[in-house]
Parts: sequence; structure tokens; C-alpha cells
Amino acid sequence: IPLAMAMESSKGATLAAVSRDGLALRHASAQQCADKDVVLAAVRQTGMALMFASEELRNDKEVVEAAVLQHWMALQYASEDLRNDPDLVLETVKQDGLALIAASDSCKANFDVVLEAVKKDGRALGYASAAQRNDKFIVMEATMQNPQALEYASEELRGELEVIMPALRRDGSVIRFLADHLREDRDVVLDAIQTYGLALAYTGDKAKNDREVVTAACRMDGMALAYASQDLQDDEDVVEEATGENPYALQFATEKWRGNKELVTKLVQGNGNALAYAALNIDKDRAVCLEAVSERGEALLYCSAEMRDDEEVVRTALFNDGMQLLNVSARLRRDRDIVLLAVKTSPQALPHALEHQLQDRQIVQTAVEGDGMVLVFAPAELRDDETIVHSAVAQNGMALEY
Repeated sequence: IPLAMAMESSKGATLAAVSRDGLALRHASAQQCADKDVVLAAVRQTGMALMFASEELRNDKEVVEAAVLQHWMALQYASEDLRNDPDLVLETVKQDGLALIAASDSCKANFDVVLEAVKKDGRALGYASAAQRNDKFIVMEATMQNPQALEYASEELRGELEVIMPALRRDGSVIRFLADHLREDRDVVLDAIQTYGLALAYTGDKAKNDREVVTAACRMDGMALAYASQDLQDDEDVVEEATGENPYALQFATEKWRGNKELVTKLVQGNGNALAYAALNIDKDRAVCLEAVSERGEALLYCSAEMRDDEEVVRTALFNDGMQLLNVSARLRRDRDIVLLAVKTSPQALPHALEHQLQDRQIVQTAVEGDGMVLVFAPAELRDDETIVHSAVAQNGMALEY
């Protein structure tokens, strides 16, 4: 019997259905949706079932309390009168501060309600009235729970040190919400970058040209070098601080430093991919390229065409990452030994071998010994080769399907 028909047949069937799944109330008749026993059973199982209750029951405090107790979001389906009930709303925001969004304007302006909401979730400040967002105590409680709540404080309070500093010291990224004059304040900026180096992005030119400020920011997050003045992007100590924290910060240094062999060599020894941000011609330096691909094979991608045709550089890269066969010069891709090295290191490189190399029994054998599933890329005649198939299945039984 269809659920809707069964529910129409008796109150007992309806009660049984909504007790299992409160949202089954949507299949109930208008009469059943106005039955308090039925609706109570539904909202106790799933608070959101309140949306299907009759208008009268959505104004029934007992029903609505049961619904919001089960799920705070049910408050949005309560009657206007109950969403204006401070006691009911207070109990709801105690479960989740964001329930304030569904409260009436009167409750959003109620000190006790808003205070309880922001204690539970600082972001609820965004739904409070303008007066409450201008209340120092409320705002500081909100930012104590979540520093990012500072975004919703009044403009006046975002300009007061007493209000902003506790939040700023916990999360420097809130500097973006501060009044302009505070984002220009050197002490405020120094506090912000203690936890968020990229706070430098939200400051004025004066801070971006302050060596101490920029150095501290780059020490916290090397990528802050992006926001430093051009003079400081050319400063040796600042560049070393930034790239020491994050080698990729090299991209924000001046051409002089991106072309400095000693610095680039040091960086690629820690992260080969830093080669991507080196100045032109560094990618043609054999010693630098060898250091980069020794650290990680994928750095081969950032080597010059000449270096991608250098056998030692290529072999070093493939020893670390066989998938770099894709980035090898056309000449070396035709080299059988190069391909053998690639598939030995990374069997998944097999499909990147040239067509005639896929016919090479030793190349395929080497690949399937490392990963039986790459048998799928072998030509039909080799997938019918007993030794190759045995090796593939021995490595991974599922290769038998190929």
C-alpha cells in the first residue's frame, strides 16, 4: 500500500510513519497535519517536519519547542509570534547561535538573546541588530568565540584598539576588517603578522616598505614577499627570509635574485620545483637542473629544452619520477634504456612509451612487474604472452581481466 494511502487510512498508521521518519508528514492530509499528536511525533523525530504542520500548530509553543529542540533550523518555520518569543529564541540559539537568523527583528535586538547566540557561534553577530553590533561587550564575546566575527562589528568598534586587539592577536587575518587608520598603525600590523604573515597585504605603503615589518611577515609566511615594496623585494636579507620559509616566494623577488645561481641552487635543493620561478637562463644551467631533478623528478618540466635532452639530467629525473618521460626530449624518448628506466621507476609511465616501444617485451615485462594493472596498455600479442601475463597477475590478481 502506498505510504500516502496507508497514512490516510488511520491516525495510527500516520503516527507510526512519522515516528519512523518525521518528514513523512508531507504525505499526511491537511487534517492530520493539524493533529497535534501527529505533528508532535513528527517534529520529535525530525524538527524540520514543522514545515508541513498546519499554521495553527506552527504557532503552538509546545510543538515548536519540540521541533527546535530536535533541530534549531526548524525555527524558521515557526509562526511570526513565536519567532518573536525571546524565551523560545533564547533556547534555540543555545543549541546553535546561527539560529538567530530566523529570529524576529525584536529578538535580534535583544541583548540576552544575541549574547547567547554569539557565545555559541561568533558569526551570529552578523544577524544581530545594528545596535547590538555596536555593543562593545557583545562584539568582544563574539570575537572571543570566533575572531572572524569582527567583520560584523560596527565601523566604530572596528576602529577601537580595545575591541580589535584580542581578536587580532589570535588571528592576524582579521586586519582586513579594521578601520583604515589601524591598518596603517605599525604596532597593529606587527601584532597581526605574528599569526598571519599575509596581513601585509592589507596594510599601506608605509608598512610594505618597513624592513622590520616585511621581514617579520616573510618569516611567518614567505609569500608575504608579494606585498613588499619593490625595494624590499630586492633586499638580500628579506629575500632570504622569504624563500627560506617558502621557496616559491622566489617568484616575488626581483630579477637579480631570481637569476642568482647560488640562491636558486640552495632553494631547489629543498624543493626542486622552485626552479619554475628562476630567471631565464638558470633553467639552462646543468648543475642547477641536476640539483632540482635530484630533489624531485617533476622539476624536469622547468628545465630548458637543452637540459631535457641531457641524458644525465633526464636519468636523474626519471630515477625519481618515471612519469617525467612525458617531459623528455623527443630524441631521448626514443632511447630504449630511458624508457626502461621510466617504467621501472613508475610502471604507470608505460602508456607514454612510443608505439613501437609498447611492442618491446622487456619494456612491458618491466612495467607489469611493478604494476600488473598496466597490462591493459600492452598490445594484444603481449597480453597473450604467458610470462608477461603471469608476472602481471602475480603482482595484481585483478590484472587477469586484461
